[in-house]
Amino acid sequence: MGALAGGALSILIVSKWKNIDTGALADVLFPLAGSVMVTAWLGCWVDSCAYGYPSEAWWAIPAQDEWGMTTTRMPVQFLGALSTLAVVWLLERNARRFPTCGTGALVGLFLLSTEMLLLSFLRADPTPMVNGLRLEAWGAIGLMVLSGLGAGIILLRSRARSNARS
Repeated sequence: MGALAGGALSILIVSKWKNIDTGALADVLFPLAGSVMVTAWLGCWVDSCAYGYPSEAWWAIPAQDEWGMTTTRMPVQFLGALSTLAVVWLLERNARRFPTCGTGALVGLFLLSTEMLLLSFLRADPTPMVNGLRLEAWGAIGLMVLSGLGAGIILLRSRARSNARS
């Protein structure tokens, strides 16, 4: 979650510093965020972090925890990598449907944050909790709210401009 938030903040800073359209820069760089997230999920699989609960289901896969114990577990890391690829692919496939620059990146940020929130309920690795939710779940909720508000503002401005032209 910190990488997504830091990436969004970096896009804002660089776009203002270099006088580049923030939305256009975000849309261009969004696939890179997906690549980083897929790499992070697969890295967690190799490094025994972000693992799921033990499971005897047919789809469970052997995974180690941080103590080196291998158990068949919910494949959270694999699901994270796969769902991230799906989000990036869907946004790239439908990029022309977004009315203004930046909308695609904000929708993508919302979807990736939703993915992180949902996968946080499947994770079994120890982490601090606040009001019954993992810290990354709270971060995901925050990014969902910010990206949803940003996309809503962009769409309202786009409609206002099109109404003013009419």
